[in-house]
Amino acid sequence: MITQKEQEAIHFLSDTELYPQAVDFMHRIAKALPTAQINGLLNVSLASTYDRLKEFVEAQSKRTTWKSDEKHIPEFYRRLTQQFATLVEHSYAILALRQEKASSVDEEAMKMELAREFIQHLLAENAYMEATNAFTTDDSNGDQTNTSNQEKPRHDHRDSWQNRGGKR
Repeated sequence: MITQKEQEAIHFLSDTELYPQAVDFMHRIAKALPTAQINGLLNVSLASTYDRLKEFVEAQSKRTTWKSDEKHIPEFYRRLTQQFATLVEHSYAILALRQEKASSVDEEAMKMELAREFIQHLLAENAYMEATNAFTTDDSNGDQTNTSNQEKPRHDHRDSWQNRGGKR
């Protein structure tokens, strides 16, 4: 069982190291993941053991059925597998604060807690990247606007008025 002191250490680590690492991680991928992918990853982390989470991530990284526009997804999972090694080091550092040796169950719980924290930061950064991309798309003039939700004029009334002999 994770103690109150360890939970505080996790929150501190989450805010000071895991969050910036997650932001950097997503920027190195350079493209947001589909919402279904990142939510699926979170769901696996919430409903499974640490070993099952690792198996899922490794399987996703080795999957060969990605569409051409999804080639960044297996790279995401490959890098996440590598990130887990850092999370394991952090878990051992937090557990080393205990007076007694941590049980294997406690070690697994700590690794999973840190993995969930990191994945939640990935989810947040992924959502931020999606939102940012939705609001800033490059058009052919180089303007940074998104007008996809704006109605286009159906008729230019100035041309009609001028064509009917009106004066300006």
